[in-house]
Order: sequence, then C-alpha cells, then structure tokens
Amino acid sequence: MYGINGLSGPLLFDDETSILNNTQIRRLSPISVPLSPPADTPVAGRPLVNLTFALNYARGGLDVTGYHVVNVALHLLSALLLYGLVRRALRVPRAGPLLGEDADLVALAAALVWVVHPLNTETVSYVTQRSEGLMALCYLATVYASLRAATAAHAVGWTVTAVLASAAGMASKESMVTAPVVVMLFDRIFLYGSWREALSQRARLYGGLVLSWAVLAMLMLSGPRTSVGFGTGVTVGTYFLNQLEVVARYLWLSVWPQALVLDYGLPRPLAVWDVLVPGVVVVALGLLTLVALWKRPMAGFLGAWFFITLAPTSSIVPIATEVGAERRMYLPLAALAVGAVLLLRWVIVRGDAAARRARWRLALAAVGVVCLLLGLRTVLRNQEYSSRLVMAQTIVDRRPHGRGRFLLADELIRGGRHEEGVQQLRLATTDYPQAHFGLATEMLAGGRMAEAVAEAQTFIKLVPKSPVVPAARDLMGQALAVDGKLDLAAEQFTELTRITPMDPGPFVRLGNIRLRQRRFDEGINHYLEALRLRPDDPEILKQLGLAFSAANRLEEAVGAFGRGVEVRPNDISLLNFLGRVLGAQGRYAEAVQPMRRLVELAPADNQAKQNLAVMERLAAEQPAQPQAR
Repeated sequence: MYGINGLSGPLLFDDETSILNNTQIRRLSPISVPLSPPADTPVAGRPLVNLTFALNYARGGLDVTGYHVVNVALHLLSALLLYGLVRRALRVPRAGPLLGEDADLVALAAALVWVVHPLNTETVSYVTQRSEGLMALCYLATVYASLRAATAAHAVGWTVTAVLASAAGMASKESMVTAPVVVMLFDRIFLYGSWREALSQRARLYGGLVLSWAVLAMLMLSGPRTSVGFGTGVTVGTYFLNQLEVVARYLWLSVWPQALVLDYGLPRPLAVWDVLVPGVVVVALGLLTLVALWKRPMAGFLGAWFFITLAPTSSIVPIATEVGAERRMYLPLAALAVGAVLLLRWVIVRGDAAARRARWRLALAAVGVVCLLLGLRTVLRNQEYSSRLVMAQTIVDRRPHGRGRFLLADELIRGGRHEEGVQQLRLATTDYPQAHFGLATEMLAGGRMAEAVAEAQTFIKLVPKSPVVPAARDLMGQALAVDGKLDLAAEQFTELTRITPMDPGPFVRLGNIRLRQRRFDEGINHYLEALRLRPDDPEILKQLGLAFSAANRLEEAVGAFGRGVEVRPNDISLLNFLGRVLGAQGRYAEAVQPMRRLVELAPADNQAKQNLAVMERLAAEQPAQPQAR
C-alpha cells in the first residue's frame, strides 16, 4: 500500500532541517562528515540515520522517491524480522507443542497486521522519521539474533550480529536504550528457568549488549538534545499526566486508526482529574502486565514489550517540544498485533481437531479482511502526506494547538493566502509564543511597522532565551529603521552586536543607520568591524566605499570599491561606483576600464554608455602626466 501512493509525498516540516538544509549529507567523503549530523536537528546524535540520508543524496539528490523507497524497505525488513522472531519464539520448548504447530500462521498474521497498520504511516511516509524505522529494524534484529544465538550450533556469529545491531540502533535513535533489557527479559521468560541460568549461559551476549550503551552515551555527551531531559522547563509530573492521556489515545488508535495526527503539540498543564479515565486504563494495563509476568510470563512479555519500548518517550523524562507522536507506537504496536492474533488463536484452539481447522480458515479470512481494511486506511492516510498544506490542515482540524496553527499559517502564507495565515497566527499565539515572531514577520512584509515591533517585543518578552531572539531583534531594528526611528533601531542593532559579536550583520545595519544620519565616521567604523569578521565581503566593501565617498574620503573609497571588484569582478554596482569615484578624483583614464566593463555587462544601460563616453572624452582631453626622470 505504501507503493500505491506513498513514494511521491513531498518533504515535510522537519525534513527541511534533516535534509533540505543539512549540509552534512552533501558528501560522503570523508565519512566523518555524514557521521556528524548538525546539532539541534531531528538527526542530531543519530549519525547512522544521517549517513543513510547522505547515501540517498549521493544517489538522487533531493528526489523524494529514493528517500521514500528506503523508508518502505526498512519497514518491510522489520516486518520480516518480526515474522521470524514470533515464529521462532513460539517454537521454543517452553512455549508448548500447540503454539509451535501454529507458529507460522500466527507469525504471518501478526506481521501482516503490523505492516499494513495506518498507525505506522508516520514512521514510513514522513522521511525524517527514518530514525524510528532504522532504530526499530536494529531493535528487532538484536532480539532476533539473540534468539538465534541461543539455539544455533555456532552461536558466535549470531552473538556478534546482535551486539552490532544493538550498537547500530544506539546510533540511530535514543529509544534503542531498552533493547538489552528486552533481550534479557525475553531470555528469562522463553529460554531459561532462572536469571542465574540466563546469566551463566549468556554472559558474553549480555556484556556486549551492555557495552553498546557506550555508543549512545558518547553520542548524547557529544551533542545533548536540548529539548529532552529534566532541565527543559517541563516538570516530570506534567509530562507524566500528559503521557497518560496520550498513551490511552495510542491504544485507541491501535484498534480504531481514524483521525491520525502528525503533531500532538506541546505538553499542557493538567491536573489528575483531567486524565482520570485514561489514567485508570493505562495504569490498569500496567498492573495487568505485572500480574501476567508472574502468572503467565509469555503473555506478560507482550505487555512488557509494549511498555518498555514506549517508556523512553512516554514516561517521566520530559520531551519539551513534543507531547506525543504516533511514530512512538511503531515498536509497541508489534506487541499489540501479536497479542491480538494470539487471542484469536486462543479462541480457535478450543474444540476438536476438525473444528479447529475450520476455525483457522475462518480466522485467516478475518485476518485478511482486517488487513484489507487497514491497508485501505493506510492508503487514505498517505494521501494526506501528499501536501504540506493538507497535512497542516489535518493537524488543526483533528487536534488544534498553537504549533499546528503556526504550521498551517506558514503554508497559507507560502501560497499567497496572507490574511488567512495571519488569522491562524493570531489564534496560535494563545499557546505558542513563536507565533508572535511569525506575526512580526508578516507585519514587516506588509509595511505595518508599529505592529511588527510590538509583536517582536512580545515574542522576546515571552521567550527571552529562544535562539530566535536575535532574529526578532534584527526584525525590530529593521522595522524601526523603515519607520524613521533611527536611534531606536540603532539600539536594537547595538544590542545584537553584544549578543552575537561574531555576526557581521548587526555592524552592517548600524553602519547603514549612521550613514543615513550622516554620522559618517561612526558608520565607517561599523563597516570596518563587519569587514574584520568577514574579510573581503563585496557587499560590506560596497557599503564601506559609499561611506568613504559620503565622507569625501575618495582615495579610501577607491580602495574599498576596488577590493570589491577584485572579489566580484562582474558586480555592476561596484563597477559603477568605482568608475564614478575615480572620475570624481579626475582620474578619467583609470575610470574608463570599470566603465567599459560595466557597459559590456549591461549593454542596454544607456546611462552607463553615456558615462563611459564622458570618461573617454575627458581622458582624451586630459594632458598626459609627465614621466618621471
């Protein structure tokens, strides 16, 4: 079903930072480049994912088809591993002979239900979420290889495979952290009668899996994710209460996958009574899992798989930027699919052999119908991935929140529907302060300078530590400058030179303001500071030359314009300024060369032709300079 309409969807929101603007995927050599993803992006700390994007880029640039094909391939490989894992798990001696007889059918049905389930579309159809798909593939490979290592005649190869798969998963996404725990729990329940026996038989495997945690630790220490952890501004209690509500929704969507949502928004302040019903459901299932682990360990393992694989993202460790995401259910959903098929099989087992065979045929027909319905729903969901605007609209329609409205506003504005976009931005400001900056940008573009300044000020007040604050101050300065409030604008740019001292932009803007105020010496100093930060920048040299000209320091203006022409020899404005300043100094013969080049580049510019003619005439009339003896 992904091949029907899932290979042509455009790059969506996070894909901009993961792929479009990710310079670390532009080349494969040296290998350290693609293995060093940019910080504070969806691929930060996930070098293996970044490497796969680099391979995609090397093969087809930004053609989306290749990226989607890889995501679908990872999904199908994961389904094969799930099939193999369930099939072999049901055939271990501790599972009993009846389960072993039905292992192939149960595994096939579970894998089919999982592979076509629409809840997985975010992981498969949203290119950036390859991190989830690649991690899940490594997770399943780790557990599968660990099981094979326990039953194979030569276990070393499978043991090495399990450890390498675990390490690869750690380099794909942080959620892989629970894989060693699941392997140990699986061993205790399916293979060994006690923890002591498991440890004595599998010490090398467990040691290797524990060592794979070092990969994750190094990646997290080298580039910690600023949006995850206990210092993000979201309390443990708030996040946990939000997760009770979100996990209950995940469970419902597993059964009835309608109205899927790409962005669940930010954690909200909630009280216990706000999540009483979903909380009771989730806590009850958790307690039921603990009881099952004691009384019916194999059934309990499915519940444990669900909660353990979901725990890194949906427990008490706050993720400040995302309260929920349906991709988080990618691995937990596998346990639910297996559990549902096993429940169906339990119903079938009752009765004599003839009745059992007849019921199996009925059950397989039911599974086929379920898979067909789920597949059709997946196709419909993939249609919503065909457009950024459509996807943003579904977020606002199904789970309205500020960031969703912000995404929708951005798409409306890109499509020229500015008034509708502004309306969405105003609605978004109620719980998404960044919308104020979006409004400020729109007001500036629309010439409403006072409103632009007010929105930017509100944004800075609400989120003073946001990395976008410098851009907001820059916008304020521009709006104030356009409005003629030059001293106030200069205050903003001066503050920017303190906040971002290595950015030449604020120095250039200060220079421009001082030039307008005819405070030429101050302007020249600001341009020189900008030039120190970005030597030989032709635009800065151009502004510096204009400042020198305005201050009647013509020789220095010639030097600035001349350096600019050396860097950018075909810049029409630089050639024009250089020729005119040389002419103003009476150096007509020298002025002819840049003027002539200007005419060559702009043959339709009649004014340039006239200036050239004047310079050529004056040069011809100018007496020759006496040669030095």
